[in-house]
Amino acid sequence: MSNDGFGQLFEIPEKNWGKFEKEIEKLSKKAMKLVGEPITADPIGKDMKDLGNGTMIQVLQVFVAGPEPKLNGWMFVARLDHANETGNIVRVVPGETLPEHFRCSNPNCEHCGINRYRRDTYVLKNIETTEYKQVGSSCLRDFLGHGDPEKYAKLAELLSYAVEHAKAAGHYTREVGEDLRYIHLPTFLGYVAANTRKHGYVGRPKARELRKTATCDLSYNNMMYYLDSVLEEDMVTDADRDLAEKAAEWAQDLAQRSDLSDYEHNISVIAASGIVELRNIGFAASIVGAYLRNHKVTPHKPVEGYVGEPGKKMEVTVTIKNDPSKAKINSKFGDSYLHIMEDGAGNKIVWYAQRPTYSKDATVRISAKVKAHGEYQGKKQTTVTHVEGV
Repeated sequence: MSNDGFGQLFEIPEKNWGKFEKEIEKLSKKAMKLVGEPITADPIGKDMKDLGNGTMIQVLQVFVAGPEPKLNGWMFVARLDHANETGNIVRVVPGETLPEHFRCSNPNCEHCGINRYRRDTYVLKNIETTEYKQVGSSCLRDFLGHGDPEKYAKLAELLSYAVEHAKAAGHYTREVGEDLRYIHLPTFLGYVAANTRKHGYVGRPKARELRKTATCDLSYNNMMYYLDSVLEEDMVTDADRDLAEKAAEWAQDLAQRSDLSDYEHNISVIAASGIVELRNIGFAASIVGAYLRNHKVTPHKPVEGYVGEPGKKMEVTVTIKNDPSKAKINSKFGDSYLHIMEDGAGNKIVWYAQRPTYSKDATVRISAKVKAHGEYQGKKQTTVTHVEGV
């Protein structure tokens, strides 16, 4: 690592690399807009990891790097969020150590000395003397001699997000007892959107009253206790993921307002991070419910017996129920081969292909465009086109 940048090595399962790389790309674009330098994640090696249960997985040695958030001789060490009555929420810059007393410090500014309530303060360290200073956000510019310090404060947050994403991506399994402190927010919100579509959104207080399982807990169980993302593939639709993304963007944009409630502040911070700690999944799940209430939106609920929405693309895991090579159909448009498929819920899907692409009893994951919902011999079926394996 050079003197002008941060760098840290992480071990990440190869199967988690694609999702992690996309998150780093998002953070890097923001860093480029702020200071003209990227946040990077480079695989520098590969190894096999023994999980101790008779199985092994391939892992990548990944070096995460980025520019140091320093300005005029001072390094940003941490942001302190004072909204929580039980203590400060701290985001420490990678490679830095925050003195413990800041975890419970009052929202004071050691620059102006004015004693008033502040939601956020920043801890900075003098590069030469290692002296620490707690500075209010409105005093940063004056304390650092101008130079747009807000950019470097935001860069410090982006670097901490990068490390949290790396830690989350580094989990090997989803077994009971594993340290699952960090949850990938877009994936989690996809399950929340799916459960909201199916059952309506139920917060924890209402769930206790109705003696039901809260949406956040149901979604967490769906996501964590099914290996290989079984439910994500067959339960979470593209429409659910689209709703989750829109809800997260809406929550993140709340930060632009100056009149936020504590709740709105909390969900905007969670949405900006892109990950959530396990203890805060109630807040995270409520992003979807709050978005739907705010925009008066009702999530699309598929008609029972059909799959997807006509005119839209979808992904689904199917089993081929016939032998397409023996289902040749002649027409004035040419020959085609009928593929009769079923998803995990037993819904019938048909596809007329130019050749017998799949064999009987094969189970495959496909991307397809829904042409129509209809019936054949009194039974519902979904007709698809543009089928590709994924």
